Amino acid sequence: MPNRDGEMADRTVYLEEGIKPKVVQELKRMGHDVQVVSGFQRRIFGRGQIIRLHVEDGINVWSAGSDLRGDGAAVPE
Repeated sequence: MPNRDGEMADRTVYLEEGIKPKVVQELKRMGHDVQVVSGFQRRIFGRGQIIRLHVEDGINVWSAGSDLRGDGAAVPE
């Protein structure tokens, strides 16, 4: 998370509970400071929606996703 000067104030990689322990251990092996958060601490994560367009065999393919915990929706055109 950047501080007021735009510099990284915290280089910790925060992961939500439910991420496989193997992933956590691999990130730590790579040198990252990893913290798994659970319960109400998970409020640090935002909610997101994404709409993606990619071309497959010359055809436009739209896909969309939305975090079920939020109140938004992602709807491709």
